[in-house]
Amino acid sequence: MKRRVVILLAVAMAISATGAAAAPERSEHHAGIALHLVEGINAIRAQHGLAPVRPAPSLRLAALAHTRLQVKRGAFTHDSPDGSSFSDRIARFYGQRGFSRWGVGENLLYGPVAMSPDEALRVWLESPAHKKILLEPSWRDIGIVALAVNQAPGEFGGHDVVVITSDFGIRSR
Repeated sequence: MKRRVVILLAVAMAISATGAAAAPERSEHHAGIALHLVEGINAIRAQHGLAPVRPAPSLRLAALAHTRLQVKRGAFTHDSPDGSSFSDRIARFYGQRGFSRWGVGENLLYGPVAMSPDEALRVWLESPAHKKILLEPSWRDIGIVALAVNQAPGEFGGHDVVVITSDFGIRSR
């Protein structure tokens, strides 16, 4: 059976949500996938002479909140249902105040629950927009969440999927 992976360009795109959908039957964190993705991203960055990114709890919370909302609403998009951009959404967790330099980026992905971290990285690397986010030299922080969801609603088609949100950031004084 051909495995289908859907990716979304790593730019703010407005995709209308299908409305409030019924909550999925079950979701669970896949911390192992997230940890392996950070390791894989840092290995790729090292191959390109770039500094590693370090886990940032505030970016992880931003990724978790957004992933949960996507799953609940059955919508796969960078923007929030209230119309705010992904950067505004992330700023609620990864604040700008007191920093002279601030920036964020985001990669999203969903696919079969059995998707491996290596497969997720391969998909991102094959997409020029996602690869650009992964290899942005200025990033210093990262927050990744992977949720496995049974019968995910809306755009996920009722399938069992893993939804991954990877938020990148830089803050300096």
